[in-house]
Amino acid sequence: MNDFLSSTLHQIAFVTHTIIQMTDVLSDEDLPIRPTQRKHSIGELLSHLALLPKADWLIASEATEETMAEFYRNNGLHTLEEIKSMLVSNVAWLEAEILHLTETEMQKTTTA
Repeated sequence: MNDFLSSTLHQIAFVTHTIIQMTDVLSDEDLPIRPTQRKHSIGELLSHLALLPKADWLIASEATEETMAEFYRNNGLHTLEEIKSMLVSNVAWLEAEILHLTETEMQKTTTA
């Protein structure tokens, strides 16, 4: 593994740990809270962060709009434990996917 990849994976792990620490000061009752009426709720934002590692990979892999809609439909998160579990799972999945890439695959440009 090259230094750039190692550093990138380290930063992803750091961000994951930080998000989990942030969720540890919340309760499930905090999830529906919205900073203002037109903004996403805390739960919606945390759910998005938990799904982001896999969702972005799928998008970068040129997943269709239908595939993405199904992904989000099948991954509704409703509790802090579900959010934390999905975040850890998706980050581990992303790391495994990245580590299996060849140098050529890492340099491939795609259209999302």
